[in-house]
Amino acid sequence: MGDGELAWDGSRLRVEGTEFLVAVFRGDLTTDERFVIWKTRPLLEASLRLIDRLGAKRIVELGIAQGGSAALFALHARPDQLVAVDLATERIGPLDRLIETRGLGDRVHAVYGVDQSDRHALLAALAPMGPEPLDLVLDDASHRYDETLTSFDLLFPRLRPGGVYAIEDWDWAHHDAAADLAAADPEAAAGWWPGGTVLTRLAFELTLATADPSVVRSVQIDRHLVRVTRGPAVLDPHTFRLHDHVSRSGAALLADPT
Repeated sequence: MGDGELAWDGSRLRVEGTEFLVAVFRGDLTTDERFVIWKTRPLLEASLRLIDRLGAKRIVELGIAQGGSAALFALHARPDQLVAVDLATERIGPLDRLIETRGLGDRVHAVYGVDQSDRHALLAALAPMGPEPLDLVLDDASHRYDETLTSFDLLFPRLRPGGVYAIEDWDWAHHDAAADLAAADPEAAAGWWPGGTVLTRLAFELTLATADPSVVRSVQIDRHLVRVTRGPAVLDPHTFRLHDHVSRSGAALLADPT
């Protein structure tokens, strides 16, 4: 377990005197009295177990939202370096104040206005981490195929062998009720429904890439996360592309039969 012990009470938890609410309703917002984490409790617990199993001390989180998960990971894992990025430009004040009051400014960095598909901006955001390899990347950002793939290509080779790239909410296209709502009112769904190529395709491509375990050692998939474990191969972070590690015959399995 991480150094900051978790004390759960239903959908609430406390870590080192800081209160968190795990809430799936976007109307719940972080305040100075309480951080909000826009995840289900099982999903959050899956991410925490992954942090604990890896003993992760060098973490990248894509997606800040209300700042709750970044604050929680900072207190629970006590990382050597944690960089969290978000497309939004409005800073989460309580997160900034937590970082300042807990003296975490040299180890925890929240960077805003970063598109996860902008390689240059994402690299610039990671500058405080230095050249040492990463232990864990948690992608809870756009949930869009192209954007997620771009981040994966950039960050996966920067993991240490045995490090994990985890993708949350990969299964959004599999929920019939939500899909029906999005189809019935696309304008209303635009704020939460990713649309476009489904992330399931990326999960399949990652599975196909395990044909070379020196690159992708393993892929574990459940309803919460796609966990991609890096193999021992030397990978060039400037030129790595997942699609170079999916064979033509493997890619053909994903082709539209029509």
